[in-house]
Amino acid sequence: MDEKQYLQTLRKEVKKRRINKILVIPRDRIGDCISETPLLSILRRQLPDAHISILVTPYTKDIVKNNPYLDKVYIYHRKKRFKMGSLLPYVPFFYKRLFHTLIRELNREQIDLIVSLLRPIRELRYIFKHVRHRFLINRDTIAQYLIDHGVTKQAPMYHRNLFFLQAMGIDARQARGQLYWSPADKDCIDNLFTSLSLSDKDLIIAVHAGCAKSKKITSLKEAKKVWPIENYPEILKRMIKSFNAKIILTGVQKEEAEANRRIQAQVGEGVHVISRTTINQFAYLLSKCALMLTTDTGSLHVAAAVGIPIVALFGPTSVQQYSPFVPKGFLREVITDIGCRPCNLEASCEENLCMQKMRVDDVFQAISAHLKAHRKKVSPRKR
Repeated sequence: MDEKQYLQTLRKEVKKRRINKILVIPRDRIGDCISETPLLSILRRQLPDAHISILVTPYTKDIVKNNPYLDKVYIYHRKKRFKMGSLLPYVPFFYKRLFHTLIRELNREQIDLIVSLLRPIRELRYIFKHVRHRFLINRDTIAQYLIDHGVTKQAPMYHRNLFFLQAMGIDARQARGQLYWSPADKDCIDNLFTSLSLSDKDLIIAVHAGCAKSKKITSLKEAKKVWPIENYPEILKRMIKSFNAKIILTGVQKEEAEANRRIQAQVGEGVHVISRTTINQFAYLLSKCALMLTTDTGSLHVAAAVGIPIVALFGPTSVQQYSPFVPKGFLREVITDIGCRPCNLEASCEENLCMQKMRVDDVFQAISAHLKAHRKKVSPRKR
């Protein structure tokens, strides 16, 4: 059966609501996974009686925690890539042991449809081969459909996701990422704010100075998406002085926490470091903030899902490709206008000029304009 016939058959089954068991596999990075959560609510609306499960890595499992549109969460483990050489023929035996329980549980479900947004990595190819299913929607099975509709890598990632559903005949529109905190998450952050003497009357600004490190770098300083850490004390002092703001520095990685402590020590009063939260606790924390200042990393997408104003510092990555979907006027990007950006981290530039040349004045101007646009009363502190 060719791709066109395959999709026609699937659309008929979806229209007649004969798709009863669905397994969704999102991508395995925080921002990507958050941008794909609206697919769950769209599937539930289209197929209200279907059993919808999701297959995620330990790294992204908290993103789908408490999601009301899911019936079941499965977790699989990705293994670090290494040169197999003569061991390559033994990979199936290794995976058989690794995924035996997972595959047995999925086969017990009798899956009708697998929707995989993650590229077909080796682990998934093994799972697809051994999990019984009627239909599989991934990059390979709808490759021509994506080409025919002009879906390229340059398209916004939240926009690309919709075509996986549209290929199935489901009307899908752009939507914000979806995160759900529990009462326990809320209590945890509320108690933390009380201990820090932060109240709802304070103008609180969250700042995320770090970003996820790639496999090619050894330290946060080498990360090409990071704005120089030495710029943050100045920008924080200006926010505190101009807006009487309370600052929360976020970041769960060890290096991020260390950088935040250095920033806090240079600024002093009015700055708090919070480094131990789950994603849903972090989301609730951001809901209590007036604004988020962040680089192009997972925190950007958490803030977008929460729906607060964001100032995002974009260096080597494409604003068009990697900006999250937000209501109009809620995201201000700060970029340095140099000819080599965006390189999407593929350039061999060691100077990282797109972030190094980003001025504190430009970042502060974006923050100031954003606060005034979204808060009726932002009173500068009297000198």
